[in-house]
Amino acid sequence: MMGKHHVACNFAMLSGILVINQELHTRFSSVDLLARFGTESFGSLPAYVTLPLSLGLFWLGSLLPDIDSKKSILGKFLYLPVKHRGVTHSVWALSILSILTLFCNPLFWLTLGYFLHILTDSLSAGGICWLYPIQKYREYPGGAKVAPGHWLKLYRTGETSEVIITILFCAVLFGASLVWFLYQRGIL
Repeated sequence: MMGKHHVACNFAMLSGILVINQELHTRFSSVDLLARFGTESFGSLPAYVTLPLSLGLFWLGSLLPDIDSKKSILGKFLYLPVKHRGVTHSVWALSILSILTLFCNPLFWLTLGYFLHILTDSLSAGGICWLYPIQKYREYPGGAKVAPGHWLKLYRTGETSEVIITILFCAVLFGASLVWFLYQRGIL
């Protein structure tokens, strides 16, 4: 998936995650999945500072796995010369970020964006090898690389199917979030 589509899909998924979190908190006041990573994770900074910081880290995480491609948004500035969709799209990189989050709570937003990026990449025609380099891509003579056993192929990167999936994904998730928001306020 191209960077702009990752950002759009990830923010749509974030809206859904926030809705689920709010619904759980409304129904079970003791349940707030994001409380630890909300404004208190930045210390005593006011919300007008923590919100942009959180969203900025989420945006960065949404693009970070593609630093293994010189053509990516971040890869133009920060390039890691490893195989594309290799180690940066694996459970290992995600695990390292998750461990760092335990020591620095605001990194949760970067890690969440990172996870959603590789999740949406796993829905592409090539998929991803979550356990790379233990699991390797099957390479075909035409140059295509596909994760072994990959069957859920919703789109092809850089093609019209990617744009359609992005639009549908965003419409459904943002739409559902808006309906829930309006319903909770008694407007619907």
